[in-house]
Amino acid sequence: MDIRHQLEVMGLIRRIAVEKHCAVILVMHDLTLVSRYSDRVVLMKDGKVWADGAPGQTITVENLRAVYGIESTLFQTEQGLVILPLHSVGGA
Repeated sequence: MDIRHQLEVMGLIRRIAVEKHCAVILVMHDLTLVSRYSDRVVLMKDGKVWADGAPGQTITVENLRAVYGIESTLFQTEQGLVILPLHSVGGA
């Protein structure tokens, strides 16, 4: 989906979860969207839970390095985290 539709779908899912007081489980790799719309994040590595908690506690430079093998910079905004991938660990 293009980014506009991603935002619309994620906003709709969030509204339904709040209105219905229900949990929603999503599997996603777009960590910027995850940080914006999630109350809880589970990062997995090699089929095992690596980190579990609020987005700001789990989506960290150290965890991104360990789980995805990237160096990155994170910026906190009112909407959530913005992740700037710099390069792969050991790469250019």
